[in-house]
This record gives sequence, structure tokens and C-alpha cells, in this order.
Amino acid sequence: MIVLSWLATSTLTAPGGGDTLNTVYRQLVFDGAENEAYTAASEVTAHAVERASDIADHIRPGLRKISLDARFVTDPTVAREELEVLRRAGQIVTLTTGIGEYADMVIIRLGETRSVSTGDSYFVALEVQEIRRVDSEETAAPAPQVERARLQSNRGGQATQSSSDTAAAPSTDATQRQTAAAALAERAGLIAPRGGT
Repeated sequence: MIVLSWLATSTLTAPGGGDTLNTVYRQLVFDGAENEAYTAASEVTAHAVERASDIADHIRPGLRKISLDARFVTDPTVAREELEVLRRAGQIVTLTTGIGEYADMVIIRLGETRSVSTGDSYFVALEVQEIRRVDSEETAAPAPQVERARLQSNRGGQATQSSSDTAAAPSTDATQRQTAAAALAERAGLIAPRGGT
């Protein structure tokens, strides 16, 4: 017997209001399998590996795949629709076969056949593949041990004067010198007094 099982969630609205998340264990039972195949491969580095190093560091295990031709004797319409929904949604499933039980799988290929030789039976070509799941965790970054690695405070942009600004706005010392020189020139009668006196 072959069983494909998964957790289905749905949202239910209570009579008094408010939503409740409902999780249901679902399964689809096949009547049998014509063919069943299990494959697993590993990827080995193409680069040279030193003899003294651990070879396991240079081999990456691949994902497991199970393919089978499962059979339904009963009306397959509901099963066909259910399998298509699972495939499109990327639903995580568990497949139990005569070889073993495989958790954390997704349907990657789905096909169907029916012929005169199979009679009333309906065959589904099903291929599932393992997915890798990890747990992530946030941690605080350690304080830098080297002073130059510490972040500098941002003080914003600093105003700079261009050469045209300095020419247009003379410094205070230059303005005071011009005023003192003009006052001496007025006293000496070299220029007309300012202010009309």
C-alpha cells in the first residue's frame, strides 16, 4: 500500500466571530504501485583534493527522489485534482511506500496513464523530491576587536567654501582694514566722505 500524507490548514470563522486556524492531517491512499524507484546522488568536487584532508568536506549530498507508478481502482477524479493542488501549492508531503517512509518531500512531477490493458485502473506517475529545511536564528554581532573596524559616527555633510564664495565674501579682517583705510582717506581729503556730510 502507498500513502501520501500531509497537513492541511484552513481558516474557520466561529459563529460569534473571530477566525480559528484549523490543521487537519490528510492522506491519499493508492491501491498499489506498478513501479517504484528510489534515487539519491552526491556531487563531488571537480577540484583536486589533498590526500591528508577530510574527503567528506568535498562531497555534497544531493536530494533524495522517489518515483512510482501508483494505481487507483476507484474513481480517480478526486485523487487527480488533489494531487494537482498539492503539486501547484508546493505542499510538503510524506510518502510511505514498500521501500520506506520519506518525510519533507514535494511533488515535482505528476502524470497519468490509462489504457485498454490496464482496464478500469488508473495509473499516476508520481515523482517526489526531498527539500532541505533549516532553522534560522538572529544573533547580535560581536563588538569589533580592532579600532579601525568600528563604525564612525556620521556627522553629515560639512559646508565648504569654494574659491568664488571667498572672493564674493571677504573675511572680517579684510573688511575692517578697508573701513580703516577709507576713514584715513576721508580725513586726508583724498575721497569724499561717506554718509553725505
